[in-house]
Amino acid sequence: MFKHIIVKTEVNQYSQHFTVDLKLIKRVVGYAELTKKDIVLEIGAGTGNLTKELLKKSKSVIAYEIDTAFTKKLESLKSKN
Repeated sequence: MFKHIIVKTEVNQYSQHFTVDLKLIKRVVGYAELTKKDIVLEIGAGTGNLTKELLKKSKSVIAYEIDTAFTKKLESLKSKN
């Protein structure tokens, strides 16, 4: 069974589900058959779990997230790549 978490944000207006199972995330990214030439648009980047793996396989990731509770975490991924 795959692991995921449900997060209710401080604003309490978003109910979000996040996959935290690295095996599943890697499988999903593998299905995309990305190359270092690909630019990925990720809608709802959340905690960045998927974003980190997408960054490993693609040229870049444009991550969009409306929940400001995750902004700092996503910004830290940008500085690592």
